Amino acid sequence: MALSVDDLPDRPPAGLRLSSLDVAWWRLDVDPPDAWRWQPYPTLRGQFDPDPGTARVRHAARTLRGAFRERCADARRVIHAGEWDTQVVRLTGRVRVLDLRTESVLDALGLDDEISTGRDPRVLRASRVLCARLVAWYGPRLHGVVYRSRTTPASSANLAFFSATPLVARAVGTVGEFDELLTALIVDDGFRVDLAGWT
Repeated sequence: MALSVDDLPDRPPAGLRLSSLDVAWWRLDVDPPDAWRWQPYPTLRGQFDPDPGTARVRHAARTLRGAFRERCADARRVIHAGEWDTQVVRLTGRVRVLDLRTESVLDALGLDDEISTGRDPRVLRASRVLCARLVAWYGPRLHGVVYRSRTTPASSANLAFFSATPLVARAVGTVGEFDELLTALIVDDGFRVDLAGWT
């Protein structure tokens, strides 16, 4: 299946259900949570940004390792010195989501896993249009979209969440303070830390 916007339903399919999750999520962000701004970007940037940019989402990962792998995927797993002060944020709370990891949801939407893991521009366009339709269908009852991670599909997942999502976000340190995790990322995940003293 070569996913496109034309494959998306234009009204809520029968059997499509939200689910509730109460787990911790992790995000790397240049700003601490109390400085987060939610104005839409002038041009769409991320997966599941509602098209045509009437809202904004942020993304988090189910594991901290997954958050690092997702953030650094396009940089070939290099953590640059300029990211040393990036905030490590833990998010907790019960949220209602559309979970794209489940077969019942994919079947109801007539989609496959490409909606989560595909990086082709046509897939990104479809994921953004889908998110906009979900917001229109569910309104404030929808707190976010859970989707499979392209970099850690077996051990993590991602959450695209909105400004009103009832999550408690707390900065727990900066990237440079997580020595043990950085070492594990270098040894186990092929990361490179672009800073003197790291290999």
